[in-house]
Amino acid sequence: MGGPTPRRLAVVVCLAVSIGVQALPASIAAQDSAADRARAALRKGRLWPAEQAAREAVADDPASAAAHQLLGRVLARRLHWHEAIAAFEVARGLDPELAELDRDLGRAHFALDDFEAAVGPLGRAAARSPADGVLALELGLCELARGEDAAAAAAFERASHDPVVAQVALYHLGIARERAGIREQARDAFERAVLLDPPSPIASRAWTHVQALDRSEGDRPWSLAAGAGLAYDHNVIRQEIDVQTDDPDGAGLFELEATYLLPNRRGPAIELGYDFHQTLYFDVTELDLQSHGLSAEASQRIGPADASLSYLFSLNTLDGDRFVDFHEVRPTAGFAPTESWYASVSPAFQVTRFDDESRRDAERYSLGTLQLFAIGGWHRYALVGLDGAITDASGSEFDRREIATQASLHWSWDVGERQIPLDLRYRYSFRDYSNDTPSIGEKREDDIHALLVRVEIPLTGRFFLRLQYEFEDSDSNLPSADYTDNVVAAMLRFAL
Repeated sequence: MGGPTPRRLAVVVCLAVSIGVQALPASIAAQDSAADRARAALRKGRLWPAEQAAREAVADDPASAAAHQLLGRVLARRLHWHEAIAAFEVARGLDPELAELDRDLGRAHFALDDFEAAVGPLGRAAARSPADGVLALELGLCELARGEDAAAAAAFERASHDPVVAQVALYHLGIARERAGIREQARDAFERAVLLDPPSPIASRAWTHVQALDRSEGDRPWSLAAGAGLAYDHNVIRQEIDVQTDDPDGAGLFELEATYLLPNRRGPAIELGYDFHQTLYFDVTELDLQSHGLSAEASQRIGPADASLSYLFSLNTLDGDRFVDFHEVRPTAGFAPTESWYASVSPAFQVTRFDDESRRDAERYSLGTLQLFAIGGWHRYALVGLDGAITDASGSEFDRREIATQASLHWSWDVGERQIPLDLRYRYSFRDYSNDTPSIGEKREDDIHALLVRVEIPLTGRFFLRLQYEFEDSDSNLPSADYTDNVVAAMLRFAL
């Protein structure tokens, strides 16, 4: 899951160093006027004069650990981290117990992404000041960057008791627990971060994690579902090749779905999937469709947002013969502006290849957006979407532009310990073909309205009954693509 990047944390460290300048050790005050000038210039942000004065203070008293520490702090403010570390190491050799020195040294190593070198000094500083929440937070960020989730969680837990940094500490505590696989405790930490100050950016980030945990199917890395059922189709059609029969028929339906989440806890979440669908008509067997889908998706949380990249390959047969294949690549970026609103945008590129109708082979470029709105929690939500696409086909009569809108509602009722989900979906598509279709001597236009109603009724154990109704109406000036279709289906499904 998305935690702070080392470079982003370096910025945090720089800010912390600038704040720490206000609390220089009292021993520096005893230095001569060169040290006083360096301190005064540093407070005003005049870094070059501050460095010159600090170097003068070191030259005046090379044995003064405080003077070397002061020089190191000035160099850190100038982002000269290697030189700052050298100055801090000299100060440590002169006086290992000098106040704030371990913190300064640890911050400088952290700014260079040298977490192994940073954790020692920060750990020593935290041990001397166990009630210092800022210091505990810094140590936790270092342990998190090292991948030491348990040590990071312990440090963040201490930091969460400091009101000044409590929300930031709780947010990172949630990340550490989430990485360690302690999902319920991670959710608790994120929720505590939200409750402290809901309008803040940190609270928004914490809420995206809560939503992700709510939507999760659990810790199991795989899922498996299968189903078999019957359907009644009042007008058997095959939209991909503009075929309609005007004849009703019954059909057997079979489905298989499987996913596996690769054990890649440190990087993007990578999920592999396989889908199988088979329709077997009783009479119109020449339109029996079998589909195999292979997919892979990599997703990563980036601060308050998330991003993914998916690939899908689909192989389809018609009456046992290879029919059409397509490949699709789709990047997606999503963001949760509020706790009950999630938005995403996704461009896509699809390549379609027909086995017998090569003029329909095409490349399709699309851009879509989705908006999801929770209704009293994410077990109920509304969705609206808008998509636009351009299709470039081998046969010019199949070139087209398309725009589609959709709206759906997902609702569920609690029945004992089970839920009954209901899905309602409406989609409108308009296809404007770019060139004349020879069979009609004009440009083709399609208006397609589609409606789906689906309910899943839990039975016993992992079995449930899916009931579904689909309506589709295509108004086209191409007669073979001008149709109305109604399909009623019932399927017994099993899910793990």
